[in-house]
Amino acid sequence: MKTNFFLVILCISVSVFYIGCNNDDDDCPNSSVPYMILTFEQTSAISFDSIFLYNNNLSDSFYTGSLVPDGVNIPLKLDADTTTINFDIKYNDTTDIKSDILVFIYNTEFKLNNLECGFITEFNLSTVTSTLNNVDSINVTNYKVNSDIKNHVEIYF
Repeated sequence: MKTNFFLVILCISVSVFYIGCNNDDDDCPNSSVPYMILTFEQTSAISFDSIFLYNNNLSDSFYTGSLVPDGVNIPLKLDADTTTINFDIKYNDTTDIKSDILVFIYNTEFKLNNLECGFITEFNLSTVTSTLNNVDSINVTNYKVNSDIKNHVEIYF
């Protein structure tokens, strides 16, 4: 009898321990380093062939296409407080490409999310500037860049 009682208590304890340690609800963000999300809106009626978004220090571009992008994920540097992006437009029926340089200045914070997830990174935008060859204006919609926010900077051109 004592053996059966001991086995029942052991099975219940193991079950409770397993359920407590096996958390299917993943509260951790997909990445500990969030992307800044740029959205674009065309304010002029001038047609164009292509849009290019890139950083001269990286081999891949962030966006290349013939449509106005809905949103583009831009990685911010962890080891610096400035990220620079080139924004080029090739206009129809010309070989002319107009270039803008977008500069994002921010500070970086490392925060302990929880013991399970570890540290996450948050960026706080302080200044966004641009040359005005293509760009009409810039609107910062969210200064805090973390995994919770879906849009940070709107570029009007």
